[in-house]
Amino acid sequence: MSQTPLRAVASPVAAAASPIAVAKPTKTAKSGGIKQERTWAKNAMVGSLGALVLTGFMLTGGGRRDKSTRLAHIVAGVALLGTSYWHTTLYGPGAQRRPDSIP
Repeated sequence: MSQTPLRAVASPVAAAASPIAVAKPTKTAKSGGIKQERTWAKNAMVGSLGALVLTGFMLTGGGRRDKSTRLAHIVAGVALLGTSYWHTTLYGPGAQRRPDSIP
């Protein structure tokens, strides 16, 4: 009766505990790059601003006025702050700007 040698099985716990650095995946042409991410950030800002305005109208008497509407308004405001920050970080100090834009 022969014994087969045991193989090491990689587990997520062991991988997380290892000190080996993992490189970030690079952006490929398929992922869209920085222009696509800027578009996503702008669209997310538009969506969160729309939700903020809608819940604001609901709070001022245009609809129901309860805790869930107030919570939704606060969440929409925080989402607008987060997407604005995301949008700002995509235009860093070395970002390319149009020549006709005001500095």
